[in-house]
Amino acid sequence: METLHQPLMQLAQSEKMAVLGGLVAGMTHEMSSPLGIAVMAVSHLEAITQKIQHEFLTSQLSRTSLEKFLKNTSESIAIIQKNLDRTADLLKSFKQMAIDRASERKHEFNLLQYIDDILLSLKPKLKPTAHTVVVDCPKDLRIHSYPGIFSQIFTNLIMNSLTHGFETIPNGQIRINIVQDNDTLRVIYQDNGKGIPEEHLEKLFHLFFTTRYGQGGSGLGLNIIYNLVTQKLGGKIMCESTVGQGTTFTIHIPSAMVQLPD
Repeated sequence: METLHQPLMQLAQSEKMAVLGGLVAGMTHEMSSPLGIAVMAVSHLEAITQKIQHEFLTSQLSRTSLEKFLKNTSESIAIIQKNLDRTADLLKSFKQMAIDRASERKHEFNLLQYIDDILLSLKPKLKPTAHTVVVDCPKDLRIHSYPGIFSQIFTNLIMNSLTHGFETIPNGQIRINIVQDNDTLRVIYQDNGKGIPEEHLEKLFHLFFTTRYGQGGSGLGLNIIYNLVTQKLGGKIMCESTVGQGTTFTIHIPSAMVQLPD
């Protein structure tokens, strides 16, 4: 049993590192835009500064030129500040997600904001497509749990939809609905993909089960989700699907495991 356990741990770790690699790719992609704008603003500021210096040294500086320079300088600084702040926020967000993924430590977090961060990290996968993700979650819902586990669950579910559910669908939709009941946190994840044949449903969470052998499918993603939900969070996960109509995953997590507010 030990000889089997070790390779399984290694495979699960490889899967986690692959997702972290995607996180880094997402961070690079998202930071390139505000940094690029900031660099352009700095270049513009350098150019107008050289121009005003030349006018000053050659005694050609007018009141109008100076006023225009001050206005442009103020605007450029505002652009640089805004985009560097955006970059810092992105870096902080991605850094926290990477730490959560690596350590799986427990702390309090806003669930909606965290889901938004997950979607941001997946933007390089979603942006080239016409697929959409709609999230319905209370804005002020804060829970005390394992954000890294939630990140793995949502990332694997979304990637499962993109890889399998929307394989032949150009404009799929994913809906994530978070419901706070009295004693549970309920996560309802739906896509309108091609659906799963009934004969596959009972094996869906089995280790190494995949319909894409030889095409990049590891058979680990849904098994990892099942183990995280049932073992780490003490919850339950169910799947319903109809071929041609889509798939729904429903996750029930006991309130004691997420310390829901009263």
